[in-house]
Amino acid sequence: MKTSDSYEVDFRAQSPTGPAQLIQVCAGLATSETQDRETRALLDAAKTNPRADLRLLTLDSTPLPRALPPASTGNPPPRGFLMNRSADCQVC
Repeated sequence: MKTSDSYEVDFRAQSPTGPAQLIQVCAGLATSETQDRETRALLDAAKTNPRADLRLLTLDSTPLPRALPPASTGNPPPRGFLMNRSADCQVC
């Protein structure tokens, strides 16, 4: 999906019973440029989707960028963590 500032979020999924999911997918977050690009798009999309869960999926275990809200989701498969806005946490 395109944001109002023309950034791209990889996926927007909507459940009939829950909040929308704004999902970014990237191989890794090792560089600050990648972190900036991926978080900038999610944060911009969140402006027009304020109740959406923000998800950033990566293949590595680099911690989530500090720019994301604390309750955003990081899910580096196959081993990682899943956290939602209610701050529940579980091992994947």
